[in-house]
Amino acid sequence: QRQIIHSGMATWNLHSADGTARTGTLSTRHGKLTTPALMVYTRRGNSLNLTPDMLARMQPSPGVQVDVMQFLANPAPAHLAKYGKGGHKYLALNEGSPLVATNRDPTVYEFGFKSSTEHGVYVTIHTGGMLATPDTYMEAVRVLQPDLWVTLCDEVTHDCGAKRAATSVTRTSKWLTMCLGERAGGMTGALAAVTGAGCAAERVKSAKAAAEQAVTGFALCGFGTGESAEERATLVATTLEHLPVDKLRMMSGMATPLELLEGVMQGLDLFDDSYVVQATTGGYALCYPVDQRGAQVDPPASNPDQGADETKINLWNVEYRTDKGPLLQGCTCYTCSRPHSRSYIHHLLQANEMLADILLEAHNAHHQQQWFGAIQQAIQEGRLQEYRTWFHALWERGATTAEAEDVEGVKGVKRPRNAWLPDVDTTAEAATEHHSKKLHVV
Repeated sequence: QRQIIHSGMATWNLHSADGTARTGTLSTRHGKLTTPALMVYTRRGNSLNLTPDMLARMQPSPGVQVDVMQFLANPAPAHLAKYGKGGHKYLALNEGSPLVATNRDPTVYEFGFKSSTEHGVYVTIHTGGMLATPDTYMEAVRVLQPDLWVTLCDEVTHDCGAKRAATSVTRTSKWLTMCLGERAGGMTGALAAVTGAGCAAERVKSAKAAAEQAVTGFALCGFGTGESAEERATLVATTLEHLPVDKLRMMSGMATPLELLEGVMQGLDLFDDSYVVQATTGGYALCYPVDQRGAQVDPPASNPDQGADETKINLWNVEYRTDKGPLLQGCTCYTCSRPHSRSYIHHLLQANEMLADILLEAHNAHHQQQWFGAIQQAIQEGRLQEYRTWFHALWERGATTAEAEDVEGVKGVKRPRNAWLPDVDTTAEAATEHHSKKLHVV
């Protein structure tokens, strides 16, 4: 076991590897995470549906992701500075949950309304548009006092031109040095932003510049912005070749479990769980088996007439209105262990009660955490490739089942069902439409 010591509170220990995938322990002043790990997605520091006491029930305690940009205003850094106890206390987080401050929201593309400049990146948040400079960005980071934080990045979409990608790398490398200097105020736990859009040469350049810095790890930025799975895999592999193997690697923007698993296969350590938010918002309960060697839980039979496949069930369907069973037989989450029945959650959805989303996210977040535990075990036992083959086959069966359904003919389904939940469209064009319609009312 190798321990990578940094001058601050955050350390990362590499435990085992299976190919390029690896497990480790991230130790922070607010607790430990076994990696690879999922972070709870938040908006403005709050889980969309889970209260702090429900987060505290989750075992093992998850990390919590916050977007620094959403703390540039309302609440402003001056407000948090006056509070004086940092983001962890301000957000009433469980003491066992590390706080990770990222440079973007993984479900909303916040950039692109106006061009970035040498002075900073133009970002659109809940209060409107503003220029985030290294000074304003680091002011927010300092008052949040996170356990890990991503340096300022000039985010660009995958399909931007080569010249724009090169400019992005130059600015990000310049801002990296600025963020790690006096502006850091003695903070540690920095994750150096690595960018470059869809240009492999620029990503190599960015990775080499980041690798020269004394940081805790690296954040691979600019993904989930329109690239294909094949393009992403190639760019990630090319980038990781030029980063130290003994430091933490984080990536946002992975929209589905298959994408998360591929990220683990390539050697990434830390991810957001925005897929849980997508599933919950659609009224789905995740039900796929987490381990092929023996049922930790018993998935429901694939039944298109009940809005189910081998990966999830749709609680909007009226077929569940008399179903007294839990969401997933054998699941130990808060929702299933009470138990709250499928019929009850179906009723809550039909009545537009917010408790439906609370109970669904409690289940879905727990299920994803259990799944990552199975992935960690597969790595430790040297059978991740076998696990990957099994999981892909499982997911493809679910996709085939759902694609064969006549969605319009399924009784009581109020929301479209697909094999994949709707992926987050984070292209600049989609971002513009999203912001104009929704962002300012969040």
